[in-house]
Amino acid sequence: MLWGSNTETFSHSTGGYYFSFLLKKMSDGKVRLYIKNQPNYGARSSGLHDTHRYDSSDGYYVCIRGDLEPSNFRDAKDWAKYWSKQTANYIRTGQSFS
Repeated sequence: MLWGSNTETFSHSTGGYYFSFLLKKMSDGKVRLYIKNQPNYGARSSGLHDTHRYDSSDGYYVCIRGDLEPSNFRDAKDWAKYWSKQTANYIRTGQSFS
């Protein structure tokens, strides 16, 4: 179960697309960004590497390099905004994340 006092929800719109996340504080102190709603990739690859996602039994979550993983909800929301913007751009243009 993902819900509890160690979670927050966050929604964001960018580039005409809507995204929502469940932010969960993990046992190591890092915050994982579970993707609860996002646009379809259409003709673009939806592969995990191309879309910077991981898959788990709790659903897809944003891939963030280990040394950059957020440890608080404020930083996690900034990452969610960044990933949303990059994903919207990828869907529109096919340009990979920068």
